[in-house]
Amino acid sequence: MRIGIDYRFLSNGPRAVNRGIGRYTQQQLREVLAHDQENEYVLFCPADADTSLILPPIRNAPNCTAVRVAYQGADGKEDIHRAENSLRLDAAFQEWVYQQHIDLYHATALFSFVSHAPLRFDVCPMVVTMYDLIPFIFPDYYLPSGSPFRRVYTDALISLQDAARLIAISESARQDAALYLGFPRDHIDLAYPVADPVFRPLTPDVTQASLVNLRRRLPIPEQFVLSITYYHLTKNLETLLAAYAQLSPALRQTMPLVLTFVLEDANLEHLAALVNHHGINDSVIFTGFLSDDEMVALYNAATVVVHPSLYEGFGLPVVEAMRCGTPVITTTTSSLPEVGGDAAILVDPGDAHAFAAAIECVATEPARRTAMRERGLQYAARFNPEQLAKNTLESYHKAVENSEQLSPTRPRIALWTPLPPEQSGIADYSAELL
Repeated sequence: MRIGIDYRFLSNGPRAVNRGIGRYTQQQLREVLAHDQENEYVLFCPADADTSLILPPIRNAPNCTAVRVAYQGADGKEDIHRAENSLRLDAAFQEWVYQQHIDLYHATALFSFVSHAPLRFDVCPMVVTMYDLIPFIFPDYYLPSGSPFRRVYTDALISLQDAARLIAISESARQDAALYLGFPRDHIDLAYPVADPVFRPLTPDVTQASLVNLRRRLPIPEQFVLSITYYHLTKNLETLLAAYAQLSPALRQTMPLVLTFVLEDANLEHLAALVNHHGINDSVIFTGFLSDDEMVALYNAATVVVHPSLYEGFGLPVVEAMRCGTPVITTTTSSLPEVGGDAAILVDPGDAHAFAAAIECVATEPARRTAMRERGLQYAARFNPEQLAKNTLESYHKAVENSEQLSPTRPRIALWTPLPPEQSGIADYSAELL
């Protein structure tokens, strides 16, 4: 079987590749290739892709090759927000895919603000990764009225009707796809993300040595609260700051809040104003972007990791922290009870007082920290590479098997006609006919 993997996320650069969609896709393919030497994998990369960003185990696999996506509009010069471009881009992309002679297409990033998502796809069976439905569930924030991204996102959801199967990154994401989109639940497979092997317990000496360079730039003490987050609605950062402000001044002085994420200047100014509003300027540290080695050391050194999200498709920092043996406080919503389980403290995402109480509890009770460390290491083991590879491969085979049971002579009809926004009676009639 020849499997095409959408790798167009490479155009978003190193930081995007190493988090979120990029990170999961690379993890997934790495583990699949480690278990599958029979099938052939073809990576569909953007024309300007930096292929050095592809993980070495993928890049060097004998049954994996990378090709540059090449069709009119593939260079990103087309405006994907203009409705009149959609049909032409769909046709060009599908024709290009057809020429690759693949048996299965894996849409790893169905929705993107910068690359085209085909409204319809019928070249071959398609599997789509389901991360979350955050823009759908919180449209006023992520897709406000008049936003050009609203139509692009809606088109991406419509294209799911052509998917043979979905691969959800959590049971919560699977439930949302069935509930909100009406996708058949028995056609949605589950393949959990994994924490990369680098996330592991370190000895105190190794942890301290790994933090030397970071501590030259930042005043990170022996004890601190750590949060790996971002600055938008569902990350719930404002509630975390309000909760931290409720801690006693003495506790804040000995245990600052360390925030790890990358911010644009405008967001940084807004966040700094919010920190100032709560009167915790002297107790909050922004690290900016960190390498994986620095992140592992921070996880190991942290007194507690707080992941306060309103909604997550998965919530990888929870697993990374538990894999490093660090206690975790997270929330009772979406996938987080599934990911944190009984190893984490779960609180209502809107309850700042509950967050503060949980932080104080972990900070002042060494026995509680020890118990959470042991339970976290055990619980995180369920998110292992074997299930990711096995479940992904099973989804691929089911998609192809199901398609073979359908009629192989599905007709394809071409309609030659003007369409809106061209202003004519024929265009209006044709739109109604379609």
